[in-house]
Amino acid sequence: MIGSARIAAALVLVSALAPAHARAGCAAVDMDAKGGSMERVPVLDQDALNGCYAYAGTGLFMAYRLSKSKADPEHVTSPIAAAIGSGLDKGKAFIGSGHACDVVNYLKDKGSCDRRKVLEQITHKCIAMDETYHDVLLEAFGDYRKAAAGKALGEKAGFREAVAARMAACLREMAPDGVLPGVLKIADLLDQEKSLVFLQGLVAQACPDSSLAKWNLPAFECKNENMTKRPLADVLKTIHERLDLPEPQPIAFSHCTMLLQEDDDAPKGVDHDAGALTKLCDHSRHVALITGRRVDPDDPKRCQLRVRNEWGTDCEGYYSNLWDCKDGSLWIDDEALAHNTYALQYIVEPKPPEAK
Repeated sequence: MIGSARIAAALVLVSALAPAHARAGCAAVDMDAKGGSMERVPVLDQDALNGCYAYAGTGLFMAYRLSKSKADPEHVTSPIAAAIGSGLDKGKAFIGSGHACDVVNYLKDKGSCDRRKVLEQITHKCIAMDETYHDVLLEAFGDYRKAAAGKALGEKAGFREAVAARMAACLREMAPDGVLPGVLKIADLLDQEKSLVFLQGLVAQACPDSSLAKWNLPAFECKNENMTKRPLADVLKTIHERLDLPEPQPIAFSHCTMLLQEDDDAPKGVDHDAGALTKLCDHSRHVALITGRRVDPDDPKRCQLRVRNEWGTDCEGYYSNLWDCKDGSLWIDDEALAHNTYALQYIVEPKPPEAK
């Protein structure tokens, strides 16, 4: 009994000395560390391309692949090629609409294009209709479609070929000969109704379906959970349960962009009690990855989640002063994150059948 009493007293002492935490479980998680699922997944930069879901989905897939297979460690999946392929599979017209799980499922079923083949730069800084530089080639496509609509039939062909020639000249500066289509092909692509078909034509020569890489991976699926009508506690529970797994994988979370950028107070963009998004979420929505967890260094009663955002490794000028930022990743209060999260996407492996 004396031994039991001493053990009980020791446990009370340890409990008193340990940091108090409002919720059970805020053990440190670092997926970027050696042996972590994100160790070999590079931080990318989507720039102004409206395809955050594709970068998040690519991150989910790469983390799982590199955790389960040692093959092709240098292969980095192209988010742009994945967005185009998954979008066309879903019948979408433009790149800015999709879900992280759509991208994961496309990569699992069809294969991955190495971004070194596509050269992500082909979607950036090519001269558009007004001879100024735009962030993405899609703006050139949109400008062409608008301008061509106002031209007489006789003018249209020559105008299209002139635009195609300018695009081809710009693209040639960014990729080796033979990787990208020539002037005539670009001219044909400009007359496509869907901008995704236009983009697909630009990358297809560099990364045809026959060249897509596939790996022998354990069975898995991508789970997409709508959290809007779920209680705040459920959002937190789902996130922390995923992080408590022995070998945690990243979690994509769809959220109100103001969470990353509001300086004064953390916004509450999702009203989980009402099951609806608030006006704070009308401005912009985004998808990023949860890749870590720690106790808040300034308040041991609170827990923070590390968010990897694919806006490059720079922290200047993008993010709220409420959150610590390093190399493009932010430490965000878990409750603040949950108050702005309306969906979660993550990879799960099927449970083994129960023994009879």
